Amino acid sequence: MSHICSDPYDEAFLEFLHSKWLKEHGNESSSDSSSSGGDYSRLTEAEKRFLMRHPQVIKKFHDNARKDSEAAKKFPGQHNGEGDAVRHVYWSALNTLSENANLAKEFGDAHEQNPGQDIAEKNMDLFNNSIGYQLGDLAKQNKWSEERLFKEIIKYKNDGKLQTKLHP
Repeated sequence: MSHICSDPYDEAFLEFLHSKWLKEHGNESSSDSSSSGGDYSRLTEAEKRFLMRHPQVIKKFHDNARKDSEAAKKFPGQHNGEGDAVRHVYWSALNTLSENANLAKEFGDAHEQNPGQDIAEKNMDLFNNSIGYQLGDLAKQNKWSEERLFKEIIKYKNDGKLQTKLHP
């Protein structure tokens, strides 16, 4: 999915915010752009606004996106298929674990605010994101490891609880 970037200063500003947050919280060594994610030009405008309000999540949510992408590579259908569904559920669950379901949902909804995205694709992504928030909350309550959480996501996939095909 392509993202929108209209302001060339957004990336620098978000990196500045993240760096400032890290310094305020005693973690200056992680403030380089490679550890903060760096590729802000791919964010939707809604994602940028969210991150400006919540700079403390930039690194965590970016790291979670790397984890979900790597884990989902094991499945076919990276675009609107099994891999895509697993990626959305895992990312939403990891973001819930890292922060909470409300922030994870706010960012997940912002991620789907792409004017060029097909409505069926958006609905599929939002559905799978919602499963992720639920599983993330369960993982938090039960103190699951990320490995245990991922196994539960695969169980959900195998049980047909994820949306792996577009519905018109």
